[in-house]
Amino acid sequence: MIQRDYHLQIAGILFLMKVIQNTACLRVYSKGYDEAAAGGAAMAYTMKQISRMIHLSEYTIRYYEKEGLFPFIKRNAHGERIFEENDLHFLEVILCLKKTGMPLEDIRQYIQWAKEGDASLQQRYQLFVDQRDRIDAQMKQLELYRRCIDYKCRYYEEALAAGTEAIHKGDQEDDLPFVSIIDFKEEEK
Repeated sequence: MIQRDYHLQIAGILFLMKVIQNTACLRVYSKGYDEAAAGGAAMAYTMKQISRMIHLSEYTIRYYEKEGLFPFIKRNAHGERIFEENDLHFLEVILCLKKTGMPLEDIRQYIQWAKEGDASLQQRYQLFVDQRDRIDAQMKQLELYRRCIDYKCRYYEEALAAGTEAIHKGDQEDDLPFVSIIDFKEEEK
């Protein structure tokens, strides 16, 4: 269970980094669909187009809609889900929150607060401050895990060069990063 949570945290942080890097790309990419923009009409996207743009399956988008995460989705005359240009930013924020580990219940609360407008500015601000703090803590934890992985890479590089693990028989335990990981876990309790 801990390993699964760890992998989800890594995936969430990597997704957040990708969202930050690709936000400009998303906006540029969306312009490729924007044939109506020259005429001043609002651009609309199908679920298939959005799925390709944000690299999320249509099934997942439907699930998130069913869970109340996309209250802004409209439907056309044929019942197909339609995303408008101004929905893209809100969609990015919701996905960022989800991929960084925020529970669906908290995201629904954020959506409700967003609908309330200025009356909920303080609550929304605090929600993002708290999420940033959680991400910072995850990043510290991942850095410790990274040091452990780096240590083991060096360990095996040296063993391979020497042709044996015996080269490490005299290593001091103080040099091992595992103690830091155990200490970090104890601090979290």
